[in-house]
Amino acid sequence: MVVMIMVSEKRKRGEGGGRGSKHPKKKGMHLMASKFAFSEMQDDGAALSLDGELSDGHMGFVMQAQPYLSATPMPKGQESLCLKASTHYPTLFDNFQRELRDVLLQQQNEGLITDWRSTQSWMLLKELAKSAEHRAAARRSRNPVMHVTLGISLDKTRLMQTKIDEFVKKMTDLL
Repeated sequence: MVVMIMVSEKRKRGEGGGRGSKHPKKKGMHLMASKFAFSEMQDDGAALSLDGELSDGHMGFVMQAQPYLSATPMPKGQESLCLKASTHYPTLFDNFQRELRDVLLQQQNEGLITDWRSTQSWMLLKELAKSAEHRAAARRSRNPVMHVTLGISLDKTRLMQTKIDEFVKKMTDLL
């Protein structure tokens, strides 16, 4: 289910690679993107649905992707990473977008379509990417870093530690 690719290879093609030194690529998302792109060629309007009528917002997309992801065996020792990635909407959407672009480019190179950016499948993907539901689901939280055990901000923790240190120094001087 997950194949590790060096980031430097991805960057040569102009693609971002995330924070780590390796980037997971989903084989299952390629199958989903292929089916999505080819359904347009067959004029199957019912199959051209990304939001997944199973549920509201991004969860429908996550649920729609599961059969494609589970069809590919997980590498031993990577099961927890695969399961986490298979339910993480931003990761799934990013991989699906990349795979759909690759499938459409391949169709264009084979002469099946004239311009991959003007296909209905790409337009639907971009429409979903601009939706409020997608932006809310894909947005990172900007909560301040909290001290794990105290539940207060790091600045307040440092201020408290400074005051404690000053108090200890004064008490030590008194002894």
